[in-house]
Amino acid sequence: MKKERQSQLIARVAKNLSKLKSNTHISYEKMHLATDISVTHIRNVLNGEANITLTHLEDLANLFGVEAYSLLLDIPKFPKRESLKENITNYLSSKGYNSTYNFKKLGPSYIVSDYIENMETFPKPIEASQIKDLVNDEKGTNYKTNDVSRILNKLVDEGILKLIPTNNKRKPKYLKS
Repeated sequence: MKKERQSQLIARVAKNLSKLKSNTHISYEKMHLATDISVTHIRNVLNGEANITLTHLEDLANLFGVEAYSLLLDIPKFPKRESLKENITNYLSSKGYNSTYNFKKLGPSYIVSDYIENMETFPKPIEASQIKDLVNDEKGTNYKTNDVSRILNKLVDEGILKLIPTNNKRKPKYLKS
């Protein structure tokens, strides 16, 4: 019974997000760049092949300018196409993005990476939450520590940052390479 209910919710969210995507003609890539959710995961969620976290549900709802709970409804009342497109433009503007050109250069990964790369050096190892605060203050964004941590870990993989273990495995520090 529980598994059946879960399958119904996954299918309902997939149907509603697919409808929004189709109405606005937004690509998977642009959805990824705006929300920093992987293209593969977005595609799997919209195909009903993957569950979605509440955080990702909220991120996608915010992108389209709808309430997150509406994505769970059988028959949601979404705004018309032009309003949805305006909502997307407003969302991108609120995040400091320009939705008309160079979209890729304005996503969260780019903004955090660019900020890190333009810093001369870190005076000492620094936590993700501190980097999040610096980026949010300077760029006027509202990123969460988990999102910034994911980006920082990618920069470690690329050799831009070094990961410095701490006593708390959940709060490593980072140092510019």
